[in-house]
Amino acid sequence: MANRALGAPRLTGPQPVSGQAVTTETGDLVQSLITAGDSRRADAIFFYAMVACGLSVLAIVFLIVYELVTKSNLPGTPLA
Repeated sequence: MANRALGAPRLTGPQPVSGQAVTTETGDLVQSLITAGDSRRADAIFFYAMVACGLSVLAIVFLIVYELVTKSNLPGTPLA
């Protein structure tokens, strides 16, 4: 919804186009995509990279919590 205070033009939306036929020339493109092969190897590499990123985030969070707990002054412990 346009703000009328800004002087937005009145847009009528998409209009039908007459007299033009839709053509598809995908013969070479489709053939090259068919012979390009599958992407299983790339998908596997991406999957394991994302798993490694996720595990590294969890490891960093664990290390932060570990440092906070070990460096904190717990009740009943003398100050060093």
